This record gives sequence, structure tokens and C-alpha cells, in this order.
Amino acid sequence: MNDVHGIGGEVMIRRGKVLAGLIAALDACASGKPSARPLADIADDVFAAFGFASGDPAWAVAQALRALGNAIEWEPAVASADARPERFRDAARHLAGKAFEIERQGQWPATLEEALRCLVELDSIASVSHIVSLLQTTPIASLTSTLLEPRRPWTPRTSPEPARPTPTVLLRFTLDGQAATWPISLNPARAYLLEAQAETDAWPVDAAGMEIGFHTDVPASVIEVPSISIAPGRTSGTGYLVPKREIGWREPVTFEPTVRFAIQGGESIPANVVGQRMLRVSTFDPIVVGVGQPMVAQRIVELLGEMDGRIKNLPRPDRLNLIHLLQATARFRAIANDRKDLVGVDEAGFQAKLKAAYELDPFIGTRIQEAPKLAGGTTDLFLGRIVNELKVSPDPIDVDDADKFVRQPTQYASAGDCPISVLTVLDTSPKKDPEGVLANYMRWAVPRLHGAAEPTIPSMVAVVIIGVGFPVPSAFSKRPAGEVEHIEPAVVEPHVRPGIASRSDRDA
Repeated sequence: MNDVHGIGGEVMIRRGKVLAGLIAALDACASGKPSARPLADIADDVFAAFGFASGDPAWAVAQALRALGNAIEWEPAVASADARPERFRDAARHLAGKAFEIERQGQWPATLEEALRCLVELDSIASVSHIVSLLQTTPIASLTSTLLEPRRPWTPRTSPEPARPTPTVLLRFTLDGQAATWPISLNPARAYLLEAQAETDAWPVDAAGMEIGFHTDVPASVIEVPSISIAPGRTSGTGYLVPKREIGWREPVTFEPTVRFAIQGGESIPANVVGQRMLRVSTFDPIVVGVGQPMVAQRIVELLGEMDGRIKNLPRPDRLNLIHLLQATARFRAIANDRKDLVGVDEAGFQAKLKAAYELDPFIGTRIQEAPKLAGGTTDLFLGRIVNELKVSPDPIDVDDADKFVRQPTQYASAGDCPISVLTVLDTSPKKDPEGVLANYMRWAVPRLHGAAEPTIPSMVAVVIIGVGFPVPSAFSKRPAGEVEHIEPAVVEPHVRPGIASRSDRDA
């Protein structure tokens, strides 16, 4: 046999070093230790020292090493709670499958074929050690000469086609016409209209369309999100989203949008995704948030989603204390109109009565503080790092009018290094109309900050209005006609939930 590389001393030394590095790397993999060098680099060395052309035995060994390099990353990714550990398994399967598809040059060792087949069918972490043992027993030899075979015609080398530039696509999503903040709180067994806004720097000239997919580990039996297609010349496309089962709002389902351009002829090219690169979806659970007050629970979950969209890394204790304060305030408001002692009360009296209600709450209790000093002033109520500033308004106040009060809790909260706070306003004015559900009187206010026109971490104030002093319900029966709005029935598509208009944030 004639070695196609020749049998010079330098070649033999080089091959000896490559084999020694390969043996050491496979021994490390067999013992569960990381290789000193990446297997992909060792694969390049093997082909450079022993290979002749794509499809020969050395090339196949190099492909198996590259696939193995991904396979051995599967278990550490699972152990570290990686969001998508199976991507390493899929990469190993893909590389091994591509090796099988190529035209072979020479005879591949049986152990090498079995190792590649195991990589193609990889479905268990335990199989990785068997694949390592197969490669440890695989001989590596250069392609033998073919002097006795008919001579193949010579063909000139052709220049490879230039690689296509990878387009970049900016994605934004809306759900039933509202910005898809996350986690999105939905009702199960309802269909929602999902719209994608896509802007790209370079739409391929031969592209027949853009396909936006949604990768997730959750099956369609839990939540269904088909892909969205966008035609050339368009910047938006619509699809739908259907949660079919309950999804805990503490453990939302995560979708990772992917974009590919469909090329005429059946091919496709991937694109880089920027902008909204993740969607998190949960379903509304009134038992977990706001027991007995489902609309309040829905509103609190919406407020949390809006907050998460602006403040990415709020400490978990602050988040929980905010939830507890909003829930306890909602329970206080539920019976506030039945308490005659709240009509005409001043701020000190309101503070004492609300503090007493908080102390009875099982999630707050004695943790509530009263009148601690902060930012050169005296706060009203304080839970953890969350300030709850209290106001009493003898004049009618709309939920938007409370913006005039939000600077004070913002100053207190900023001094405590907390970007969120609560403003609770007791409306003691005379009432001529019945009250609505509390969800109408809860929203975020985002005040303007000194020296930070577009702050990285904005300050947000949760505004809650509590109304007292309403007439008894029977008193509204004596009101004259003409004060009730008559609304014509709206025509709504059966698979789309009517959108709920969200209140835009206003400068304080």
C-alpha cells in the first residue's frame, strides 16, 4: 500500500502527535472529564494528518468526533438547567446524518459505522459512553492507493459560490392588538390573534416569503402556536395562539421565535433575530393570585407582565411583596364601602386602618412598617423595600388624576434603591354613580426622572384607587332616565378574544 501523503519522518511524527492527542481526548471523555482540547479541533487535525478527500475514512472519523463533541455537552446542559439542552443532541444527530449521506471514498471501519449510526439515532445520554468506546477501537489509516482501478477523468476545480449574507430581522409581537409583554396572561381554551411585525435589512431577492416559527419544548396539546408567513414586500403577518391547558404563571411556557426565508426551488436560509426574541405565556389562575377576586387577579398578572417588560431583573422578594400589597389592598377595598368609619377620615386615620388590615393578612402580618424615615422624609407604610404612600382625596379623583401624587413615593423608593412603589388613594368624595370593579382603578404610572430622559431602569408606581361613601344600591333606582349608555352588540370573530384596551403610561 502506498500512502498518498508519503512516509516521511516529519509526517510520521505529526501523525503520532495527532493520534496521541486523540487517544488522550477519548480517554478523558470515557472517564467523564472534559477534553484538554475541543473535539472539533482534534477532528481538524485528524483529517489534515490522515485525510485525502471528503468521504474517506479519516474524514468520517473527523465527522464522528465533531458530532461526539456536541453529544457530550448534552448531559452538562441538562444538569445546569439549560433552557434547550436537546440542541446538543440534535446537532450531534445532524452531523452524523450528513456524514452518512456523502459518497464514500474507500472502506470505513465497522466500529466507525456503528458509532455514526448510534449518533444518528442518539436518544439517551447513556449512549454517549458507548459511542466513545467504539471510537476508541476505531483504526485510523490513510486512504490506500487505487492503481489497479480505472483512471477517473480529471475535472478542473471550480470556485465555490459566494456564501449568502445572513439577513437580520427585527421582530415585535402583539396579542389581540396589545403589546405582547411577558409573561402574557391568557385564558385557556381561547384563541388569541398573534401578529408579528418584521423588519429586515436585506430581504433576499429570490425569497418567496418569510417564515416565523416558535420553538418550544412544550407540545401542541398544551399550547398551540403555528408559524406565521409574511409575503415579500410586507412587514407583518398574523397567526394565532391557543392555550389548551392551565399553565402556571410562576412557570410560564417560553417560545423562541426563529426566522427563515423560503427561497424559490425549495431551499431556505436562516436569519438572525433581534428585538423581541422571546415570548413567555401563562394562563390566568385566580386561585394563586387574589383568592375570590378573579378580575383583580387578572389585573395583577397584567400589571406584573407590564412591569417585567420594563424592569428585567427585579429581585424576587420585591416582586412577592408587591403582589402581597396589591392583594391585601384589594381585599381591604372589597369591604371598604361597608365601613362607615372611612367616610371623612384623614390620612392618619386611613393609615392606621389600612395598617391594621395588612397586619391581619397572612402574607404580611407584622412585617408591615409604619412611618420609617427615608429620603429626608417620612414614609407612610413600608413592606420589605416597597413603599406604599397613602393619600385621601375629598374631591372626585379619576385613576389618571392620581399622577399628581406619584412623585412622592418615587422619591422614597429611589432612596431605598427600589424601582417600584405603591400609591393608594382613598376617594371620600360624594358619589353619584355606582363603582366599577377594582381592576378599573389599578394601573402603573411611570414618572419623569431627573437627568434620565430614557432611564435604563425606570421607576414605576402601582396606583390603586379606593372609593368610599357610595349611596346604598337602591338609591340608584331613583335616578332619572338618560344616564345609562346603551351599547350595540359588537361583531366579534369566534376565534378571537376582544382586546382589552390598556392604559398608556403618562408622565407624572
